[in-house]
Amino acid sequence: ATKVHLLLVSQRFDYQSIPVSVREQLNVLIQIGNINKKTVQFLFPDLDPEGIVIPLGKGTGLIQIIDNEHPYQVLPLLCPTYYTKKGIL
Repeated sequence: ATKVHLLLVSQRFDYQSIPVSVREQLNVLIQIGNINKKTVQFLFPDLDPEGIVIPLGKGTGLIQIIDNEHPYQVLPLLCPTYYTKKGIL
């Protein structure tokens, strides 16, 4: 085990930016933003988002962790935004 980590960030993970063979080896998938059938097809090709309750607002989306400790499922993700008198924290 080499403990090498690679973080990939993109606005759109289609076949032109990252090959399918690379996407299939990712262990953590996070999609933040507009969630619908068209946007989930790039990271979660077999997922139908209709059955998942997705919170609305900034910092919401979907997460999937693929390892031996977590069940193989896509879960809603909520990254709270804290507002203060000086602005967003």
